[in-house]
Amino acid sequence: MGIKTGEPFHAVLSSTDASTAKTMTITKEGSTTSYTVGATDLLIVTDIIVSSTAGGTISITSTDGTNTITLFAGEMPVTGLFSHQFESPIYGLRGQGITVTADAGQVDIIVQGSVSH
Repeated sequence: MGIKTGEPFHAVLSSTDASTAKTMTITKEGSTTSYTVGATDLLIVTDIIVSSTAGGTISITSTDGTNTITLFAGEMPVTGLFSHQFESPIYGLRGQGITVTADAGQVDIIVQGSVSH
């Protein structure tokens, strides 16, 4: 099986307190309206950009309430900007969006990749 590709997307979250899971807003390339992940859609993540003034732990996941795939989990500096391009894409759970959990404080996150149908 080769690497799946699809329509480019980006997901954005800006929150002053993501200590409880927050859902990222997904937009397809060329659109200004949010995109709802369909039951057969698969999000393929290639890049993440995180800006945090909170520091502490940040977790970016794809979950259906029972199963969870961790797209990124790690400690952030007290303040700072972090970006990462994955050598191999990370596949979310089919039909599920992306959620973020972080220590209290301002966190801004962009996730980029593609939607495979």
